[in-house]
Amino acid sequence: GRLGNGPFLNREDCLADINRQQAIIDAYLPGSNFIDKGIFFGVLAWLAMGLGFFPLIGDGVFSIGMGLGVKPAMLMFGMLLIYSLTTTSFVYDKLNAFK
Repeated sequence: GRLGNGPFLNREDCLADINRQQAIIDAYLPGSNFIDKGIFFGVLAWLAMGLGFFPLIGDGVFSIGMGLGVKPAMLMFGMLLIYSLTTTSFVYDKLNAFK
């Protein structure tokens, strides 16, 4: 069933949900390989965080209001690129190779 042992979800259900969500996202990302798709997703997430989230919490665009210059924005950029290239693109690409 949907719920495994008590309040916890089954591992298989969680992986199936993640795979389904990634398939939806992957269909809309431009690019022909996982590198192009990962870079696009990372840049898009970076722009959304820098232009949306940080101003909402009062740190200014790309967290410039923290007084640390561009360091927070560059750290966030690198972090999101690594994340998007590995989890959202590379892993999904390799999982689909078995289909």
